[in-house]
Amino acid sequence: MKLRSLILPVAVVSSALSTSWICAADPIASTAPGFDRSFVHAAATAAPQTNSDPAALAAILKKMDAVSASFRTAQAEFEWDNYQKVIDEIVDVQTGTIYYRRAGKEIEMMADVKKAGTSASALKPEPKYVLFSEGKVRMYQPKPDQVTVYDLGKDRADLESYIVLGFGGSG
Repeated sequence: MKLRSLILPVAVVSSALSTSWICAADPIASTAPGFDRSFVHAAATAAPQTNSDPAALAAILKKMDAVSASFRTAQAEFEWDNYQKVIDEIVDVQTGTIYYRRAGKEIEMMADVKKAGTSASALKPEPKYVLFSEGKVRMYQPKPDQVTVYDLGKDRADLESYIVLGFGGSG
């Protein structure tokens, strides 16, 4: 399952907001791997669709909205392709597992990036954890042992609505 669109919020957040650097002794360093284990995993699968029938799409979206009321957790494998329009090519590919959790009205998302490279055929192990919760995006990179925190502030609602598209969110 390709989730190309989820790289956008992280890229927008990282380029548009001020960044604060904190040491990896911060609780997020231990939270990132623990966040994964705290989920009751519900696998989310998607079959590629070749039919572009608008009625079929409307039916699928209606079903997704109906089950969104009981949505609590989801998990999927992803491939993020970072496309640069100026040079018209994909400059970075990252793969891993993404998790979603709804706790009351709060939405949390965690991406466990396992591999990265300049193309799908050139992927190398490069772990990274991206966590969205409590209005902040936290990115932990084990190699430099560093946590980067992006405080979303007034942009929190925009990112949350983008993250929950397909799970009862509007966009």
